[in-house]
Amino acid sequence: MPHLNKLKSTNDFKDIEIIPINIADEEIKNSKIFFQELGLNNLEIFYGSSIELAKKFKLRGIPTTIFIDKEGYEFARGIGFIDFENKVVLDWLANHL
Repeated sequence: MPHLNKLKSTNDFKDIEIIPINIADEEIKNSKIFFQELGLNNLEIFYGSSIELAKKFKLRGIPTTIFIDKEGYEFARGIGFIDFENKVVLDWLANHL
């Protein structure tokens, strides 16, 4: 999450939308506390029913990163940790903006 927060704050990726989705069945206040504790000030929280969201996004594992193009279509998906400070990852992402 801190990597995504930092990514969103850079000029190269300022126009990218990053939407963290909480699929845990907990109160939204816990997510807000988590965001505050980590200093995640460039990201918003999206929250909903874990079962509904898992089905809608066809999640097979968490974390899952879904890449959506400007037209709103998914063009890639990553399951598990992605290092958003890795130059190869950043170059790949920049080529899809």
